Amino acid sequence: MNKFLILGESIVKENLGYRGTYRAIPTYVTEMKKDSTINKMFDWYIQTGGQIGVVDDFQRAKKFAEAYLKLEKPIRFEVVRIIENSRDIEEGEELLGYDLSDSYHYSLLSWGLEIDKENDDSLRKIFPLLKLVKSFFKPKLNSNSLFQNIDDAQFCLDCLMALQHLRPNLWEGDEYNFEIVGLSTFS
Repeated sequence: MNKFLILGESIVKENLGYRGTYRAIPTYVTEMKKDSTINKMFDWYIQTGGQIGVVDDFQRAKKFAEAYLKLEKPIRFEVVRIIENSRDIEEGEELLGYDLSDSYHYSLLSWGLEIDKENDDSLRKIFPLLKLVKSFFKPKLNSNSLFQNIDDAQFCLDCLMALQHLRPNLWEGDEYNFEIVGLSTFS
């Protein structure tokens, strides 16, 4: 069964070209009546997708995304297919890339690997390693700020988790479980 996400613009304003999992998601439209088409579709989205927003009906997800374009202040969403650790792209799809994501939301790539924070004293001991990770992996990100190659994504994830081991809570607390999430869209 295919899994889909309905995603809007990047949450990270410094990286608006990012098209991974850490993007705006549909919300209830308070300006519309509860029984309006868009809010009925939102109820479906919440009931089906739950907190992480994964749905399995592409046509319904597409209609929901299109409904936001018809609002007085249109909001653009795209429906993307999740390709979990797979190299398979279906016919008619375009690979957006491979993200390093937790629960199809928070992403280690959303900020474009800008991780060399020289002014952060708590990172001073690992700063050379952060700079090395950035210089090696940032050029491998595509125009969507995602990896085009799953092997590069895996190597970057391994490196970032090794740094997390050296400096606990570097990325986030232990409750996060980052994995490679491939994303594609239909052209």
